[in-house]
Amino acid sequence: MVRSLYPQKWLPYRYLAPLAFDKWDVQTALKSHIGQDTVLGRISCNMLVLVSEHDEVVPREMGSYIFKLATQGCLPNETKLVEIPKALHENAWTRRMWIDELRKYISRVT
Repeated sequence: MVRSLYPQKWLPYRYLAPLAFDKWDVQTALKSHIGQDTVLGRISCNMLVLVSEHDEVVPREMGSYIFKLATQGCLPNETKLVEIPKALHENAWTRRMWIDELRKYISRVT
């Protein structure tokens, strides 16, 4: 995330990332749980991922990649990736599409 937020090599932030004490390597975690009977393995096969088209914090490509990793070996109709058009990180939840997709998902899983 630090490299996505601060891609300039001359900024020192990218070099401080290894010092972060609270980090979770989502890619490694997802890869190790593919097809496993674990909480993460079960959740990843029945999830909704909402990404913002113009997210300035979490790049859209990162959300798509995590979705792709999480849903390996899952049935396509159980998972869904939705891109909220013209949305930013902080305002996607105010969009009608975000609300509608979340309602459909909650109705389906309950």
